[in-house]
Amino acid sequence: MNKLPLPLRCYNEAGRVVPSTWFTLLFFWGARVLLLLIGTLVLDEGNNLIPKQLFPFSWQLPAHSVLGVVFLGLWLLQGRREAFWNKGYTLTWLRPTVILMLLVDISLQIGAIILTHGTFNLLRGLIVLISLFFLFYTLRSKRTNMMFEDWKTVS
Repeated sequence: MNKLPLPLRCYNEAGRVVPSTWFTLLFFWGARVLLLLIGTLVLDEGNNLIPKQLFPFSWQLPAHSVLGVVFLGLWLLQGRREAFWNKGYTLTWLRPTVILMLLVDISLQIGAIILTHGTFNLLRGLIVLISLFFLFYTLRSKRTNMMFEDWKTVS
């Protein structure tokens, strides 16, 4: 008898491996700057103190905003994977793009740490650690690896 490598809840009706909650959270983590900007617009009443404290250098906010838009776009595209499959396209580009965006995010944070001459900043350290967690999750998770292998084929 063939046994499924993952629990039944990890598959959709068509038998495809669905993204895990952690994989979805990865996209929202990457788009955290956009969520922060929305929260700032709603709560900060025009002071813009929150972005200035989190992004002291002028290049940081635009760079992280572009990164957030890319993560949001990747999340929307992976949500439309059935439409890609119906047109005969595969999603082999998604995994390398996610890994590259996580590496860019980590590089931007480490660059900011270097520019502040290694001054201790708990928030920046937590951001780097959480981004590293998501990077290792993307590289090492059994379910994520099976999902990407499954998505290479067109149904």
